[in-house]
Amino acid sequence: MPEDVVSLFDLGFLGVEKEYPEQRSLLPVKREKDCELTVKQKMYNHKHSKRRIVIEHAICRIKK
Repeated sequence: MPEDVVSLFDLGFLGVEKEYPEQRSLLPVKREKDCELTVKQKMYNHKHSKRRIVIEHAICRIKK
């Protein structure tokens, strides 16, 4: 995979950064136990989900 390509993942792929450190990846911020997310982290997760939903809908159309 080219170095300038960034992969979007959901929380199901939390170990991908450890297994493939050379691959650039974007994961949502996970809330830690007994802590709330900051406003900045919530905004990041919201933007991340808006980008991912486009991909998810495209995959759904391909499957149909």
